[in-house]
This record gives sequence, C-alpha cells and structure tokens, in this order.
Amino acid sequence: MECKGYFRKLDIKFDTDGYTLDCAGLDVIHVYDKTTKYAQRAMRQYKDYGDVPVTTYRPLQEDESRLLQYLPKDLLDIEVPELWAMNITPVDDKSYLPAHKDGTRLCSINFYFDTHGEVTSYYRTNANILERVGSFCANHGEAWLLNSDEIHDVKLSNPHIRKSLGFSFKNTPYEVVSRYL
Repeated sequence: MECKGYFRKLDIKFDTDGYTLDCAGLDVIHVYDKTTKYAQRAMRQYKDYGDVPVTTYRPLQEDESRLLQYLPKDLLDIEVPELWAMNITPVDDKSYLPAHKDGTRLCSINFYFDTHGEVTSYYRTNANILERVGSFCANHGEAWLLNSDEIHDVKLSNPHIRKSLGFSFKNTPYEVVSRYL
C-alpha cells in the first residue's frame, strides 16, 4: 500500500521478539508536548479530536543493530539513521498523536510491534483547512516508510499503548530513501 510522497508499506519481514519496547528507564530524545498549529486546526475541524503529549526515547544499542541489518547498505552509505522508541498512551477515546510535521527528521522507517487498529492519516492544507490525502492502519510486524515532513496524525486506540521503533533520517528526504527500499 502506498500514498505517493506520503507513506509506503515496506516489504521488510523482521523478527518481532526480544526488543526492549517498554520505554521506562530509557534516555529521552525529545518531548512533544506543545499543540501545533495543525493540531489546532484539526481540533476546530473535527469533533472528538484530543491531542496527547508524546516522548521519544533512545532504545538499546542492540535493538538498533538488529534493525539496521534490514536496511540496504547503499542507503546506509548515504545516511545511517538514528533509532528511536515511542510508547503512545491514549487518555480517552478522543486521543490522537496530534497533527504535526516532524521538526527533527525528514522521513522515518517505523517498525510496529504492539498495534490495536490505530490509524495514521496524512493531510495537506487548502485555505487553512486540513484535507486528508491518505490513511493506513499498520499491523504488528509491519514496517512503513513515512514522510515526516508532511502533516500527519495518529488516531489512538484506547486503552492500548502503541509501541514502535523507528529510524530517523534527518538529512535524506523521503523520495531518496524510498528509491532504496
């Protein structure tokens, strides 16, 4: 499945056992606790849209080494991405990882471990209105390439914690990374 320029399901089969997915005790990379202008638009446009703060963590080195093996050497010659871990906890049935563009990366490869029907949606703006351009629901054991430089959000599934590991490409854009995968 693909929404050209926004996201693409990858043909990567990875072992899902033995990763450290509980972020308690891991070092914090970044705390996202401010409501973005895109989230403010979404809250005005959509009924039952509530944002939750999110923190990314630095996973264990052995987890990073295990996942790097799934990426092509030619891609790693361009940029070796940084691995991050995320546990997103909804507070109620209206909980979203709010609409945003990632300010710390251009794209990411997300590896999904503990999913419960969460939906990731991408948007473009048209006269200050968010227009949905595509959505997907990742399943346990799937890997997806995401354009983090485009507006996106995630509808969470209360009361389940969404757990994922992802590679951040800070200097290599989505289109370039996509060509190698």
